[in-house]
Amino acid sequence: MAADQKRKADTFRKIELGGLIIKAKLGDLERVVLLGLLCDAAERLAHPEHGHGWQARYKRIGDAEFATAQGRHAHAVEKPVE
Repeated sequence: MAADQKRKADTFRKIELGGLIIKAKLGDLERVVLLGLLCDAAERLAHPEHGHGWQARYKRIGDAEFATAQGRHAHAVEKPVE
C-alpha cells in the first residue's frame, strides 16, 4: 500500500472513530474523562475471566444503537473506495 493510501486510510479511521464518540453522545466530555472511560473499557475487555462478557455486552449495545440509527440516518458515511 502506498504511503498516500496508508495516510488516507489512517485519516478515515480517525474520522470514523470520532464519529462513534459523537454517536455515543460522548463528544461533550472533557478529553481526560473520555480517555479515562476508554481506558476503563479497555481494562474490562482485557480481563482474562470477564473480558468476553463485557465484549458481548458492548456488542449488544452497539448493535442496538446501529439498528436504531439505521432508520434515522439513511445517508450513513461509507468507507471511500480505494
